[in-house]
Amino acid sequence: MTDLVQEGMLGLIRAVEKFDYRKGFKFSTYGTLWIRQAIQRGLENSARTIRLPVHVNQRMRAIARAEREMAALLGRDPTDAELAETTDLPIEEILEARKAAMGVTSLDIGVGEDGDTTLGDLLPSDEPMPSDLAEINDRKLLVRDAVSSLPASERTVLELRFGLTGEDPTTLAQTGRELGVTPERARQLEEQGLRRLAESGTVRSLREEA
Repeated sequence: MTDLVQEGMLGLIRAVEKFDYRKGFKFSTYGTLWIRQAIQRGLENSARTIRLPVHVNQRMRAIARAEREMAALLGRDPTDAELAETTDLPIEEILEARKAAMGVTSLDIGVGEDGDTTLGDLLPSDEPMPSDLAEINDRKLLVRDAVSSLPASERTVLELRFGLTGEDPTTLAQTGRELGVTPERARQLEEQGLRRLAESGTVRSLREEA
């Protein structure tokens, strides 16, 4: 099982322990958010983060903000020429900023609706402490134990339904087709797998640490 699957399963376990049905959310939506967050954190921990030059980051954020606003007005994605006109930037700088953003995990990328908060603002430090790395590894071992205890069909359903391997989450119908079962059977397997995780010692251990 890959590290990303383990990260995703850790996110799913966290979602199981924290989910409150009384708030009216669907668990599939709630769980997927936790899983994506866990996988993204895993990617950030394993990749070398890069702090972009301030002027490049400011330009990228201005372009991204203009792009969102223009898309809302036009009902489509604006062209590079339209962005250049709106931002008063040469089209070459628009293209340069796009190129700089490709393939880079930056702590300076704006997040949130207004983009005024950066990813770096949300992280305690650029490098995890040795004690944090040890805790992460311990949790991965717990997750591996919990997942390995699931029957193969239940594990596969959870991986498909919640995008644990990095792919887009699937519907019950898509999951059923993948496994050669009905959507109802896929739903039953999903519920059984979630129930096993919720009742496992792993979730209890993680809850005690939280």
